Amino acid sequence: MFVPSAIGNGPDKIKITFVNSPEQITRGVETEITVGFEYTLESADEGEINLGFNTEKPNAFKMVESLIVQRGNGTAELKAKVIPVDWGQRARFTVLINLSKHPHEARWKPLASDRKEIPVGQ
Repeated sequence: MFVPSAIGNGPDKIKITFVNSPEQITRGVETEITVGFEYTLESADEGEINLGFNTEKPNAFKMVESLIVQRGNGTAELKAKVIPVDWGQRARFTVLINLSKHPHEARWKPLASDRKEIPVGQ
């Protein structure tokens, strides 16, 4: 179940607008996935958007791509090659995107994030 979040407790927001792949997304087969998003960054002059997937653990995300953005509103997309995982009853294969200040500390909390489950075929 996809829960729209565009989460952010302040003025900063990010929302996934689409998830595409040129081929069917199949468990264990490397696939290029394109994720489109819209964002609002108001709390900093520069931000970093990170893209990750739960490829190694059911409830943890490995960040694989990033993009630096400037204060304001925008739309963009990131592409990544990943090997989809079918976690069965434990979790669904999911994409996560988050927005952080740039640069950020070694330990930080994102300003905003969003996630979407991706159906995986056998």
